Amino acid sequence: MKLFDLHCDTLSEIYCAGESLDDNSLHISKKRAQGYEKYAQLFAIWSRHDLEPDENFAFFKQILKYSKKYLDATDSFIPYLAVEGGALLNGELSRLDYLYSVGVRFLTLVWGGSCCIGGAHDTDEGLSHFGRDVVERCLEIGIVPDLSHASDKVFYEAYSIALEHKGALICTHSNSRSVCDHRRNLTDEMFGMIRDIGGIVGISLCRPHITESGECGIDDVVRHIEKYLSLGGEKTVCLGCDLDGIGRLPDGMENVSDLYRIADAMSAKNYSDSLIEDIFYGNASRFMEKHCILPFDNKNINL
Repeated sequence: MKLFDLHCDTLSEIYCAGESLDDNSLHISKKRAQGYEKYAQLFAIWSRHDLEPDENFAFFKQILKYSKKYLDATDSFIPYLAVEGGALLNGELSRLDYLYSVGVRFLTLVWGGSCCIGGAHDTDEGLSHFGRDVVERCLEIGIVPDLSHASDKVFYEAYSIALEHKGALICTHSNSRSVCDHRRNLTDEMFGMIRDIGGIVGISLCRPHITESGECGIDDVVRHIEKYLSLGGEKTVCLGCDLDGIGRLPDGMENVSDLYRIADAMSAKNYSDSLIEDIFYGNASRFMEKHCILPFDNKNINL
């Protein structure tokens, strides 16, 4: 089967641990993904909140310099580059253009607390004036704003800007708030808005975002998928597992090689092969094609 995953933190982790993407002790390695006919992955480089914004910008460059040698695209391995958390911009719009120049095509606007862009899910803050400029500039140059982690206010304000500019939006790793009442998750209305604008939403394997107790298995993951399907999300829902950004995975899974078990659980509930293939690969792949988003090109990157 094919796999397209919309979010992981593996590049930051291999850098900090001094490991290789080819083979390592983490959730994701190329070796562990060999069981998939084709494997596409959005690799997010995280802006750490224990660092100052300029330190985060330097940290991004260090991680990319270390890891880009592993990101050569092949017929079976298709990498994309993202940044999680806009704190590293530090109020400088020119840094967004720099991120684009080195291959970043997705920006998770906020992560936690507040930054120069606006407020995350644990605040009631909206976009700052600079944050509005960032969303507009992203849409102009071809970086897709990611509304995972956003406060409700940031979500609605960014959506309004995208609607005005006829731009694309994405939620790379956001589950259903109706299934698990966590502010990191999306309301039914939010999911419908992303669906209607032609965006996609990735299902996360973060335990506190799956069940309120944090105790969960594969069937609990499927419940989030089913909720989104009940909202007309057949062409919207994807996987955005957050591997190497979370601790223990749901019971029955240990790393990227186990994701097929979600498909098995859906097959056991008589979901069609074509629907499962769309969730695992087709929906995300079509989004990239529609918006002309090309994989990371190592050959043209000059840090």
